[in-house]
Amino acid sequence: MEQANEHDKAKPIWVQAIVVTYAIENSLMRTKAIQELLKILLQKMLWEEVESLTFSLKENREKTIILRQFSDALVQSGQLEYATKVVEGIKESTERALALLELAQAFVKKQQWQRAEMTLENAEFVMLAIENEGERLELLIQLAEALIQMQKRKKAENIWEMAMKIVQKFENLKKKTVVLHRLWKVLTQGEELEQTKAMIYEVKDRGERVLALGELGRALALKGMMEQAETLFIDAETVASTIRSRGQRAEALHSLSQILVQVGLSKRAELVAHRIELNGERASALRTR
Repeated sequence: MEQANEHDKAKPIWVQAIVVTYAIENSLMRTKAIQELLKILLQKMLWEEVESLTFSLKENREKTIILRQFSDALVQSGQLEYATKVVEGIKESTERALALLELAQAFVKKQQWQRAEMTLENAEFVMLAIENEGERLELLIQLAEALIQMQKRKKAENIWEMAMKIVQKFENLKKKTVVLHRLWKVLTQGEELEQTKAMIYEVKDRGERVLALGELGRALALKGMMEQAETLFIDAETVASTIRSRGQRAEALHSLSQILVQVGLSKRAELVAHRIELNGERASALRTR
């Protein structure tokens, strides 16, 4: 009660501060003043005043940043329904999708599964409208990971397939390899590893199949299932040896050797690295040991 009274007494002061801030003519100084005032209001959890601060802002990057900071503060304070309303006001798609992903994670922590699922569905809808494929890909990977954590395996696979379609367009082989590592790593986080294994053997691109087998082998090794993991590593090495392009074969073997090092199979990693025909790639693989 006492805290509420103090807030009521201070409210006119904060309102005046907001009015004065908006009266600053120099745009750079005004932006800086708004950020400083916002920081204070968020620290004091003066949510109504923060809303007042954002109300008159034009739809631009500045407003987007402020709304993201506002929603983050609300999530951290546990006011998730309020945060949901604030996120709805974010017009910029990428930032809105990121805010929704964070909000969904907060609902998961509170075991509000239905609200978390609804929030992720909203995030997916927003993501699909993003034109920049690089930004959309990054968000789809994060969405797939969130769904796996919620044990929504089938939905995660659908999102994973959307992401794979974007990755297939990459011409830069190293960039493509890095992203594929992330995608397969996400998919192997779940418990249904046999299902993942079946998907891997359907992958036509041999370089991608090597990466996928390696990531699944890593997942099994981390679960203490080393015998099954070694079988997959053997399969991965066999597939890699059938890749015709020397460059792509080297990339695949290099990636496999790195995974082997990470699961403690250093001697096996060295043997795989020595199979790389390109001197530079072989030297790089041997250094990672």
